[in-house]
Amino acid sequence: MPDKTVLEEKETDAENPVTVQKEQEKEAEQPVIVQIEEGPVPDPVEKAVIDAPAGEPPATIETPTEEPVAEPAQEEIAHPDEELGQTLRDEFLPGWEASSEKEKLPQTGDSTVLRITDLKKDYRIGWLQHRKFRALDGVSLEVRAGEIYGFLGPNGAGKTTTIKCMLGITKPSSGSVEVFGRKTVSKAARAKIGYSPEMSYYYKYLTAREILKYYGKLFAIPRRELTKKVDWVLDMVGLYEHRNRMLKKFSKGMLQRVGLAQALINDPSLLIMDEPTAGLDPLMKKEMRDLILSLNEQGKTIFFSSHELSEVEMICHRVAILDKGKLIIEGTLSDILPADPGLTVVVKSLAENVESTLREHGVSVSRADDAVHVHCGDNGGIYDVLALLARNACDLIEIQPHKRTLEDFFIKTVSEWKDEGGTQ
Repeated sequence: MPDKTVLEEKETDAENPVTVQKEQEKEAEQPVIVQIEEGPVPDPVEKAVIDAPAGEPPATIETPTEEPVAEPAQEEIAHPDEELGQTLRDEFLPGWEASSEKEKLPQTGDSTVLRITDLKKDYRIGWLQHRKFRALDGVSLEVRAGEIYGFLGPNGAGKTTTIKCMLGITKPSSGSVEVFGRKTVSKAARAKIGYSPEMSYYYKYLTAREILKYYGKLFAIPRRELTKKVDWVLDMVGLYEHRNRMLKKFSKGMLQRVGLAQALINDPSLLIMDEPTAGLDPLMKKEMRDLILSLNEQGKTIFFSSHELSEVEMICHRVAILDKGKLIIEGTLSDILPADPGLTVVVKSLAENVESTLREHGVSVSRADDAVHVHCGDNGGIYDVLALLARNACDLIEIQPHKRTLEDFFIKTVSEWKDEGGTQ
């Protein structure tokens, strides 16, 4: 017979709430068997059958399908490259916001893109910098929208100094520079200017794509747009096939193209180029000339300095000649190089009596390169000369119009300027 004390203890444990809780926890740990009904479900409700205790029917639980919950919008995190670009802009171009309302370029009816008025620049020279050297002395010129403007002059004339004043790199001693209607080169104006220097010094261990992306970040070009624009510019200058080559492996001509590409990365309205064909072979000069013409056809205004007078004569609308810091002459090529009415008729040979007749009528005759050159003073007398040559069965080689070249004009103008002491 069980001890009465033991039975009382069991009853006490059964009534103890702590003991009851432990037993419930043990029952909860038992696995629950869930059976999913087979077959298609006609509506978005899942049915589950849970085994019930013996003697009770199984219970069916309807579980509604969870609808997708829209994730909260995540805050856009700046890309490290964009942060670098912003840091560079803050350091070199404080307050850069080319698109802000107060920095927008004025909309005027004036077609003048660049206006320089009485520009002067003095440098201090000597050991104690007591002496003053005037690099620019009252330079005034205008560049109109959509034209190719050639800036000519001998070495040391002041061309590069003028360009630096235009870009705001050098502060003039006096005078003014207006770019897109602003007295100074503002941040908004700089965003519309592309500059290709004469000598391009770049990080030689970067590739062409990397250096262009570096410059594109300075203009706050969005990262996705910049990638497309870099490839487009490289293709334009003919360097797309070499986009992943390090710059240390580039030739001088290829580096000149990189310089032009970085000047185009911001899609400028005004392109300023300092000696773009310097050191290039004839083939690359032609390619560079064709590229400049193509950019001008796209509506870009181009200002460039050059010593290649034949190149300037072929592509420029207007030119200016600078010497010793002073502007000698500015104008269109048709104004500077007026058409000469004279013609030269070249024949294989000329009889003495025919030559005498020509000289009597004031026509000059000369011999060169196994041919005879008959120089006619005007177009009106050419028909009489041709009739005389035809009657005497002279073999005609060609007829050459008299034309003054820009090189001849440049040499003559600069020489006369120096002979007069360089004063206007």
